[in-house]
Amino acid sequence: MSASALSAFPVIQLQQPKQVFFGCGSRRHAPKQLLAYGVQHLLLIASNACLGAHGSFLEELKTSFVRVEVETGIPAEPTVSDLEVLLDRYRDTPVDGVLAMGGGSVLDVAKLFCVLTKENDGIVRT
Repeated sequence: MSASALSAFPVIQLQQPKQVFFGCGSRRHAPKQLLAYGVQHLLLIASNACLGAHGSFLEELKTSFVRVEVETGIPAEPTVSDLEVLLDRYRDTPVDGVLAMGGGSVLDVAKLFCVLTKENDGIVRT
């Protein structure tokens, strides 16, 4: 993403959760925490490698939530267009929680998706 494209984004404030779980076995805390936040319609954004290694976790998520949508097409170097496709895809299929599993690109796209969906701003191009 070019510097000019990034300068088009407004200032974004992320509020971190009160609890952060990380390390081996930390994924088992995710459903309980998301349900505590009232999540019913979950979007899982994951790398293919993570999803492949944790397929049983996806099945656990599907039994915990009303609806689970899965996105695995985030490239290693995502573009604004990649984010726009994701935003467009869920414009009429709202989700009330997002869980990201993967590397930096997956996590970055998930964070931007959350902010831009919540603010309903979309992407500003210059």
